[in-house]
Amino acid sequence: MCWIIGRGITHKRVIVELYAKGYNPLEIARMTDHELKNVETYIEDMERVRLVASKDKQTISRLTGLSVSLVEEYLEIIRTYYTDLTVSPKAYIYISCLIALLHNNFVSYK
Repeated sequence: MCWIIGRGITHKRVIVELYAKGYNPLEIARMTDHELKNVETYIEDMERVRLVASKDKQTISRLTGLSVSLVEEYLEIIRTYYTDLTVSPKAYIYISCLIALLHNNFVSYK
C-alpha cells in the first residue's frame, strides 16, 4: 500500500493512530508496509508518553528520551483517542522500569 503523507504528518503518527483505533501491530505493519519491529517501537514510544502524559512536555521528553516535537505529536494523538489515559498493568510495569533506568542515568553520584 502506498501512503501519501502531507507536510507535518509522519509515518509514526499514521501507525500510532491506527493502533489507537484498535488495529493490532501485525495488521498495522501490513497496512503501512513497515517492519513489525518498527511498528512496535512507535507504539511503545507512544505508550511511554501516555504513561506520563500528565507531566509537561520537557519532562516527558527527558523521561522517555523522545524529542519534544515527537512528544507533542504523541500527546495530541493521546488526547484525541484516549480519554481515560489508563495504561495496562504490563505496560505500566515496563514503562516504570524504563523511566527508573532513565532517571538513574540523569542522576550524578558524587
